[in-house]
This record gives sequence, structure tokens and C-alpha cells, in this order.
Amino acid sequence: MIRRVAVLLALCAGTAWACSGEGAAATIGHAELLGWVLLGVAVVVMLVASVLSQRRGKQGSVLGMGWVLVVAHPGIWISARSGDCGRTRIIMAVVFTLLAGGVLGWLWMRPPKVSAAPPEGAPRE
Repeated sequence: MIRRVAVLLALCAGTAWACSGEGAAATIGHAELLGWVLLGVAVVVMLVASVLSQRRGKQGSVLGMGWVLVVAHPGIWISARSGDCGRTRIIMAVVFTLLAGGVLGWLWMRPPKVSAAPPEGAPRE
């Protein structure tokens, strides 16, 4: 049942978002540029997240998942020339960029890792 609904929605979206006419080339160009720009934003966000993670002493799967989002970013692989003037590319690029921002937010909100070592200058037992 879910598969049928997904196919029906895909067919409706393809029909409703058909791209042709006078402004099609400009719209496609805008979608391609916006996809690349959002990819760049996601890369910058993940670089900031990596630096924050290093400073706070956190390494782990959340940071790795963020970099997977960058590598799989739709700004790289979804075509704007597929018939919908790049609407799918823009929507998915926004979603992936926001998810990368969520990784940064997650790392920002978590408290720093506490070291088990005594502070410098503390008397040894």
C-alpha cells in the first residue's frame, strides 16, 4: 500500500512540476547554483562542528554522520534538469543542510567531556 502511494505521489509531482518554457533555463541555473551554495554551507557547518568537537573532546558517531550528510548532499548528485526545474534538488539540499546544522546544534548543546585527570597544580595523593 505504501509503495503504491509513493509511486502515485511521484507521478503527481513529476506532472505538476514539469519544467519548460521561457524561464526554464534561468530556473534550472538558479537551482544548480543554490544546490552548490547549500553544499558549501553544509561543509562550513561541519568544519565548525569538527573544530567544536575537538575542542570539547568529543569524537564519535554524531560527527561522522554529519560528514556522511555532506558526502551524500543532494547539491552534488541530484540533477536540476530532470523535469522539475531543480525543485527536488533545492528541497533536498535544504533538508540535508539543516540536518548538518542539527549535528552542529547537537554538539553545541552537549556538555564538554570531563577529564578524569586531576587539575594542574593539585596535590597528588
